[in-house]
Amino acid sequence: MLSTIGLAVWVFSLAGVATALLTPLVRRYLLWRQLLDQPSARRSHRTPTPRGGGIALIIVYAVGIMALYAYALLDQSAYRAVLGAGAMVAIVSVVDDHRPLGLHWRLGAHILAVVWLLYCLGVPHWWVFPGSHLVYTLFVGLGLVWLINLYNFMDGIDGLAAGETLVVGLAAAALLGAGPAAGLLWLMAGGGAGFLLWNRPPARLFMGDSGSCLLGCLWAVVVLINIQHEGEGLPLAVWLILLGVFLVDASWTLLRRLFTGQRWWQAHRDHAYQHAAQRYGHAAVTGAVMVITLVWLWPWAYWVAHYPQWATPAVAAAWLPLLALALKFQAGCHYPAGWH
Repeated sequence: MLSTIGLAVWVFSLAGVATALLTPLVRRYLLWRQLLDQPSARRSHRTPTPRGGGIALIIVYAVGIMALYAYALLDQSAYRAVLGAGAMVAIVSVVDDHRPLGLHWRLGAHILAVVWLLYCLGVPHWWVFPGSHLVYTLFVGLGLVWLINLYNFMDGIDGLAAGETLVVGLAAAALLGAGPAAGLLWLMAGGGAGFLLWNRPPARLFMGDSGSCLLGCLWAVVVLINIQHEGEGLPLAVWLILLGVFLVDASWTLLRRLFTGQRWWQAHRDHAYQHAAQRYGHAAVTGAVMVITLVWLWPWAYWVAHYPQWATPAVAAAWLPLLALALKFQAGCHYPAGWH
């Protein structure tokens, strides 16, 4: 029988190789269909680039999830949750990449996916707010919907979303060991590595909503499973820290756009990472985010995993420099197309 490390290597490697081989085939299809993201004032790339490469991730992850369940690396409730929610998000996202849908269609699918997740896995720690179960459930649901959209908002420069999936997946797996949803982390990290070969700067294709929204959905599943398995999984604070770069940048940008009366749902390049990429290039920013996650955020996550009583100050300490960076690069501020 394979050891935990051996199994992790196999899942990671197979997912990575399969994604790396399937992605160029998907790219050919996208070129044939002329599904291209055109440069504009609201986008960070300068040449027409195929979008929708996340179809490769959908296929690899779907097969991988079924294999994890077949080999008892996912229990039935988790399997039902991830397959059902993932399918809802993936179908709408693929359609949106082919023929853009309205916000209500996309958001509606995400809400249904979250309802399904909570039905399959339950609402975590509802007893924290006795007498306010509905309010707490709505609060948890809103957080999960935000997590699904998080990747879509942060998938705006070459390699960033795939790189984040790779490093956060490996960092979390190192902390989790053989805990709940570990197989999903190996699978996600492997897919991120395989896709990064084609999406690294300069990107030969973009994952589009097909990949970014699916990854957000998978993170929602992983986080929810771990919170539900208290004592075996990683606490919520660990995930808040590991996903800190995306959480802080996206949240601060959204809040600033809301309070300044901007149309937050429209495409833009007002995130801190996009402003930084205009100055320093996509490769430098993507690499910096990966380094920050491994060198700065992972040690804080390790601390919280072993000393959960320090969760609140650890999250604050880990996020403070990230907020400083968001302010430095003026996240949420709009600049004319000629700004550099």
